[in-house]
Amino acid sequence: MKKTSIVTLTGLLSAAAIVLSALESAIPTEGLLPPGVKLGLSNIATMFAAFSMGLPSAAAIAAVKGVFALLTRGGMACLLSLCGGCLSALAVSLLARADRKGRLGFTGISILGALSHNAGQLVAVMLITSPAAAAYGPVLAVSAVVSGTVTGVLLKAVWPYMKRIETGIRTAARRKTGPAHIDKGEKHDRKAGESRTRPGRSET
Repeated sequence: MKKTSIVTLTGLLSAAAIVLSALESAIPTEGLLPPGVKLGLSNIATMFAAFSMGLPSAAAIAAVKGVFALLTRGGMACLLSLCGGCLSALAVSLLARADRKGRLGFTGISILGALSHNAGQLVAVMLITSPAAAAYGPVLAVSAVVSGTVTGVLLKAVWPYMKRIETGIRTAARRKTGPAHIDKGEKHDRKAGESRTRPGRSET
């Protein structure tokens, strides 16, 4: 994929991640989910980036989500978002590259990514507050399995539509660079034609 297409798609996915984060924050989950636990719907965008473009794009989206958390919920939320998001992006990118045969699938990789995300956040909380925060680990592990399953299923459902968007971006990028390539080709053909008809040469 060309650099222009990667930047464009990463920007669109970042915007989608912010919208999903905002929508998820607006949904009341008190009594339904443990404190501090979210479904992580915005991770759909990060996972698609990891599968389609690799770690740099996935990490960029995680960074954008961190900035959004800083602006809306403060410094601590930003730190936790970055710690969890970047570790999850790394895990998903590596797993997506390693799982060539698709044995883990979207759901398996999503669960492992969610576990990595919660682990990164838990370690950050332990370093900032107290090692006693590790007692919350089992709750985060169970919630990671649930949220990872939901995210993986949703990613599989929207995958064809997201791939169409990616294909459209690639096609648009090719159309922009197409005329330049055609002009170069025409110049080359013109020069080749002139050399074949240059005076002073005779054909036998």
